[in-house]
Amino acid sequence: MLALRSGEAHMVLKPSPADLPALEADPGFGVASATGLRVFLVGFNLAKPPMEDVRIRQAIHHALDIPLLVESILEDAATVASGVVSPGVFGYIDMELLDRYPYNPEGAIALLEEAGYSMNADGIMEKDGEPLVLNMLPASGRYLKDREIAEVIQEFLRQVGIQLDLDIFEWATTFTELRKEQFDYHLFSIGWLTTTTDADYTLYSNYRSDQFPTAGWNTWRYADDAIDGLLTAARASVDAAERAQLYAEVQTILAEQVPNIPVYNTIEVVALSGDVQGFNSHPIEYILDLFPVSLEGQ
Repeated sequence: MLALRSGEAHMVLKPSPADLPALEADPGFGVASATGLRVFLVGFNLAKPPMEDVRIRQAIHHALDIPLLVESILEDAATVASGVVSPGVFGYIDMELLDRYPYNPEGAIALLEEAGYSMNADGIMEKDGEPLVLNMLPASGRYLKDREIAEVIQEFLRQVGIQLDLDIFEWATTFTELRKEQFDYHLFSIGWLTTTTDADYTLYSNYRSDQFPTAGWNTWRYADDAIDGLLTAARASVDAAERAQLYAEVQTILAEQVPNIPVYNTIEVVALSGDVQGFNSHPIEYILDLFPVSLEGQ
């Protein structure tokens, strides 16, 4: 940002949210933005107990105040995710996640108790004498405020009796772990970009049971015969209305089964010097269309 203000740079990609109000108010600068196609999610590893229990996953969803997180940590530089794909994607539906899983710590505790847990003297849920201690591999330095989000999630879960241990590494190390056939974490975070703007790109590779790493991107190790059949049928169909209906059914099931928690949908923001003309942000973060761009007076 110093380079932009000093005139050494004309554009800054992904500026800090804290800098945006001052830039927008300064006639010497500009801010270009577009609703992005990337959704940032907290994922569950269903192959690692106790994450196969949907009540644990639903409890964690209820334990997180997603709107507050987006407002306070991201400073409204993103929007609360309404589904596993962005609204700009064909096949998207609003999964009504805030209606299904409003922030409700008491409800989270009730679900954990239904799953056989009770609060011990240390304020940690336990079952058969074993405390509910989960580990998480969060992204760090890859997505907007990713590390800070993990730390806030850690505190939210502490409040309902879940101890969450974070292993924070450089992104290259984290990515390598995520792509391994064997994955030894209960939770993780990742951002997914639907570059084709078609739900097939995300839903097929992320949710079919034959797409576990390293074959695909089903990092949650989620398997459901109904999902497999719906996605196969959608890929085979050439009828847009039929495909949209099939994808809607898939997302409705995912909303109930909670293999992950969509947190935020990106807003692709670029800070500009005041002499930049003709630039428009693209929904895909790494596409910069500079062909129509010019500098005033040049």
